[in-house]
Amino acid sequence: MTFQATVLYDFAGELSEESSVSVGDVITVTNPDAGQGWLSGIRVDGEGGFVPSHYVERIQDQIFSPSAPIMENNLDSKNKEKSDINSEIANETKEAKTNAPIEVFNKAHDSVSRVEARSSSPEPGQRFSSVLKLVTNAFGKSDEVCAYLMGITKSAETEEVLINEASEGNFQWVPPSDTFTCIVGRAAKSSKFGGIKPFMTYGLTPSFTENQVLRRYKNFVWLHERLEDKFGTVIAIPPLPWKLDIGIAGEDVLEKRRIRLQIFTDQICRHPVLSNSSVWKHFIQEVDEKKWTEGKRKSEEDTNIRCAFLTNIQAVRLNEEVENILDEKISKFSKTINDMKHAVNNMTVITKDQITK
Repeated sequence: MTFQATVLYDFAGELSEESSVSVGDVITVTNPDAGQGWLSGIRVDGEGGFVPSHYVERIQDQIFSPSAPIMENNLDSKNKEKSDINSEIANETKEAKTNAPIEVFNKAHDSVSRVEARSSSPEPGQRFSSVLKLVTNAFGKSDEVCAYLMGITKSAETEEVLINEASEGNFQWVPPSDTFTCIVGRAAKSSKFGGIKPFMTYGLTPSFTENQVLRRYKNFVWLHERLEDKFGTVIAIPPLPWKLDIGIAGEDVLEKRRIRLQIFTDQICRHPVLSNSSVWKHFIQEVDEKKWTEGKRKSEEDTNIRCAFLTNIQAVRLNEEVENILDEKISKFSKTINDMKHAVNNMTVITKDQITK
């Protein structure tokens, strides 16, 4: 599957397999999931290589796929009419652009309304479901998004994520009260099975414990998969460096990998959501091997992932003073509504009496 994508950020490749790109470049993506947050693509000059997947944005030519051709042979007049309506919906949605979701919704809503107006007895909820399917297809993962919008997705008991309104209509993650860093130490060679299988370990030292834990590269890969699975729907996960053949990798190559792992770690520590996630805290601070394994299994069994993670997003709680003011205003408004209700009822009685006279 190939498609074109626009580069959102500058990227300077350091290894021969990586491709340097600049903001605004258009590349042809040949493999959107090359592993650990990378994709492979070809630049306009014909040179190819790997680029971080969250550095680019796919160029969408069409939001919806055209409807499959409908055979008109042996169709009665009613089926012929439905075929014409389906074609009309496909033509309207084909003209929609990805940067205008409201327009897509309105067109889809109008088209579905026309279909239901001509049908005999639409099923309850069919109209809303049809609109959601048309709209959510534009974003991919339509089943997950549609389930979330329709309230089917269940909220799991897990850590909540707070957002606030930075400016009118613009929301942001609430930064954590405590920030920390994590240092990635130099690679140390180790082995198992009597030296038959060598591997490298990296010492991770978080600033809030200052206790070092040892992690292999495959542990970083596991962490990246967990973060991508849980938060990847709404958060771009930084890429990992490439897997190396440690048998032939020199000191300079190993140091470059350590630097890349440090960059990955710094980006996670600076993110207000990822830095406080349970899987990240477990990764950088658990030293006991048994507890480390148990925590991995618990994270792998987490069901509050992808779109289900959205149910954890909460607005910042109001302080007690603001809550009291709002409660008072709501109470006054409720009393005003009751007074208005009695006044309207009296006016209705008087009106009916005057009509009778």
